[in-house]
Amino acid sequence: MLTQRLGPAPTSLCSMISLATLLLATSLVAAAKAPGGPESEAGTAQSRTAAGYSCSAGTVTANVVALDQPYMLNRLGAAMPQGMMFALQSDVVRKSDLQSCSKVTCQKGQVQLRPDKRP
Repeated sequence: MLTQRLGPAPTSLCSMISLATLLLATSLVAAAKAPGGPESEAGTAQSRTAAGYSCSAGTVTANVVALDQPYMLNRLGAAMPQGMMFALQSDVVRKSDLQSCSKVTCQKGQVQLRPDKRP
């Protein structure tokens, strides 16, 4: 069995990782000091959780489903016949009777986008 010993990472890789870490840390500090940032809000100690900053006041939730949807990539005929996409549950209908999946139970593989939606 042939095994290969890997040496230390190349210097360029290490410097790229260090630069990415530095940029991330700098952007986090800048966001914290920005007007309207997390540090300028009243009661920041109460709005933080053990996992990090809580954004529950401005959180938007949506029911999203994944479905099989073939689609064209360009006008030359390149296509993704086995394509998949995400869509809002209210924009997905059953193939059999075109009823919305947000109102009736839908089976996987038996759904499509509403006729008025463009993939």
